[in-house]
Amino acid sequence: MPFTFNGVGTRYAGRSNLSVAQGTCPSCGRFVRLSSYDTRECFCFLYIPLIPLRKFRIMHDCPVCRRHGRIPLDQFQRELSAQIEPLRQAARQSSGDPETHVRLVEGLTDFRMLAEAAQAARDGLALHPRHARLNLLAGKLAAVQGDSAGAIPFYRQAAAATPGDPAIRTVLGQHLLARGETAEAARELGEAQRLDPSNAQVSYLLGQTLARDQRWAEALGAFEAAAARDPALAADRDLLRRMAECKRALGFPLTDQERKAGRRWWPFRRSPKPSASRRPALFLQPWRIGLLFGLVIALLAVFFVGGALWKQRRADVYFDNGLRKRVQVTVGNETFSLPPGMPVKKALDTGRHTVRVSGPQGEIEQATIEIPALGFFDALVEDRLFVYNVAAARVYQREEIGYAEAESDRTYKRTLIGLQRFFEQDGVDYVFEKAPGSITIDSGSHVEVKVALNGTPLDLNQLGVAWYKEGKKREAERALRKAVETDGCAGPARANLLHVLLDGGQKDAAVTAARKWVADCPDAGVVPHRAYQSTLLGLGRRDEVVAEYRARLDAHPEVGANHYLYGRLLEDPARTLPLYREAVRRDPQLPWAHGAIAYDLMKLEQDAEAMDHLEASLRLPGHDQSYVVDYAMAAVGAGATARAEEVLKTTTKATGEDGDQLWRARWLLALAGGRYDDAEKRLRQRTAAGAAGEEDAKTWGYRLQLARLRGDEAETAKALLAGKRWPDAADTLCGARMERALEAGDYAEAARIAEEAKTENLMLQLYAAAAQLMAGDRKGAEARLHDVERKLGPDPQETGNGALRSLARYLRGEGKAESALLASRLAGFEYLPHAYFLLGARAAADGDAARARAWFEKSRARSLDLDFPYFAATARAKG
Repeated sequence: MPFTFNGVGTRYAGRSNLSVAQGTCPSCGRFVRLSSYDTRECFCFLYIPLIPLRKFRIMHDCPVCRRHGRIPLDQFQRELSAQIEPLRQAARQSSGDPETHVRLVEGLTDFRMLAEAAQAARDGLALHPRHARLNLLAGKLAAVQGDSAGAIPFYRQAAAATPGDPAIRTVLGQHLLARGETAEAARELGEAQRLDPSNAQVSYLLGQTLARDQRWAEALGAFEAAAARDPALAADRDLLRRMAECKRALGFPLTDQERKAGRRWWPFRRSPKPSASRRPALFLQPWRIGLLFGLVIALLAVFFVGGALWKQRRADVYFDNGLRKRVQVTVGNETFSLPPGMPVKKALDTGRHTVRVSGPQGEIEQATIEIPALGFFDALVEDRLFVYNVAAARVYQREEIGYAEAESDRTYKRTLIGLQRFFEQDGVDYVFEKAPGSITIDSGSHVEVKVALNGTPLDLNQLGVAWYKEGKKREAERALRKAVETDGCAGPARANLLHVLLDGGQKDAAVTAARKWVADCPDAGVVPHRAYQSTLLGLGRRDEVVAEYRARLDAHPEVGANHYLYGRLLEDPARTLPLYREAVRRDPQLPWAHGAIAYDLMKLEQDAEAMDHLEASLRLPGHDQSYVVDYAMAAVGAGATARAEEVLKTTTKATGEDGDQLWRARWLLALAGGRYDDAEKRLRQRTAAGAAGEEDAKTWGYRLQLARLRGDEAETAKALLAGKRWPDAADTLCGARMERALEAGDYAEAARIAEEAKTENLMLQLYAAAAQLMAGDRKGAEARLHDVERKLGPDPQETGNGALRSLARYLRGEGKAESALLASRLAGFEYLPHAYFLLGARAAADGDAARARAWFEKSRARSLDLDFPYFAATARAKG
């Protein structure tokens, strides 16, 4: 090895054929970037290379400890040539055999020629893109070279090539977990666990992934499975600590092993190994250092031992009143008043305490709480507090805020705590106070995490929705059931509970909850009945619910709501309109019936009369908030946008209506009236009111629509490019790009865009098939249409599938235009612009230009939202 003394000796000069990989240094054990390269050893004076000596191949050079292996370069090149050249020759001569490429890549990797190995893997994949082993090798090479993002596509391709290989899925899941893509990592690791249920390591990784997403119950199950499958792993401190974290989040008791595993021994951390090159200064005599060190240790011992002894016997309990009235709280022999608002802090001894809460009307609740005792060492390291939540009425949030100098390095994590009367928290820096916007960070720190605990304005219904969005479906169900129990006829809570039950596959429970809503809330109007009907329809029990409401109508025909409720179970406007009109005649104050009439009239393209009924509904309390947007679209169809704007001013002012639906209605009327500057102003206000004042996917869609209506090509191109930011806007972006191609008459490009986007939206697939027909690719269109019908299934229940099937068959040359239009009307007036456009596309493909233009003009006229396919239909109507 090179050695210098006072700048005289040997050292390396120059580097070539560099290969860098992330790994563990075999000498110092650190995870670093290890380098392998060609270099020359030189004799140096004052560190300046003067006399060149022998060339070497350096292996695994550690940037920290500088230790490495080396081999003479000529020997290395001989061995490399002897072993790698035959592999290169075999790969060139047998390019159709992927195993020759695999052997070449593995050989280069053994010689630490990682850049050449990665290139050989890419060359092999160019010939065999779906080969699992090549993709796996390419992914590993990209990962060890630090290209984490570039490794994922190779791992995904390897998993797709061998879907039954649990090892590949484990590697992919582990890599996704390291990158923070926890949702996809959970799917891959879950599949790996299904394929190899005996693998404890897979269960352990799956538990880490689920815990990262705060899916505590599932994570705990995965960790317990890992411990059961590997007895040695069951005693692992890290596994026990993670299980303890899950149990704390779920409120489960901890075992002694789990509690001990979670101890943090600060400040008694292990000191780094002293460097051999560092020596103490001569004037620091050992006895002085020992005396100073002993004094510091004694002071620290007094401080920490005193605090630990106090925390062994006492704990802070915050009594919090989430009710809207002052209450009296009695704990042991002490009674104190607890108003709504800021909590009251009390120091209580460890052990059991009885808490009694009473109000002006008497006792509200009585509960026994227990503050567990701490061992001495636990008391040294734990910083805990307790919260008593009166009547479990308050919802709390625990915020973990990562402060950093750079905005991109800052982190934030929120955990909601609800439905708990008494709970413990530890490590909280800001108790019932807002965390500061910034703090002073130590110069050596990159990110400093602080924890704040506060109440939130969320009610139980909102808590249930928040938990559901976080994937905590069981907790969401509990919160929503508690909300229903607290306020039995709260419509949003009841509706959200039905959604959660249906999404969780609890069909019978959903039907029971819907029936109970109807029975418990007879004065709630038609809303509970609508939810009950929709539940049964979604479960495929149409005949049952139709018979039930037919009998209800026969028993009480004098009730207008019965006519409306029976009518909404039917589909044909010829049958439903008379029922809705009878409902309005018997009960003119029923807004739902007015809205239903308007919806059917818009199916029949009678927009002026639909406006009248929607206007009547908007003037009545309890109408559906979406009616305001339907009213604006009816006004566009009737050419009465000016009248609609005046009506909205008066009706919304009287009812106090506001929100996203009203914004959309006014936005549409501004566009239809050509007032683009007014629309742009509204768009800026919406963007400013969004999260952090930034644009979201919906706002982006509105910006794209405005640019297109203005004919601003530069802004349109900019918006299309920006649309890639939001994954949930993928179908909207695909439709916009396809529409641009259809508008320009580039039908082959429209079909190519759908293929490139790999969209699962069946309506867009129908447009792609129509584009292929107009481009003359009838074979490709036929295959795509058969695929659409296959995906629809033999007997679909989802609304609109009948229209999609009928349009697909018409594009294939089967059936009549009238049948396709009828199916689209039954599905809803929103399907009509698409139906007319696809009919026009078929006519254009058949060479009937005049009929095609007529259909395209109808599509333009029925695009009441001035969006897809409005622009393409307008261009095609002009020929």
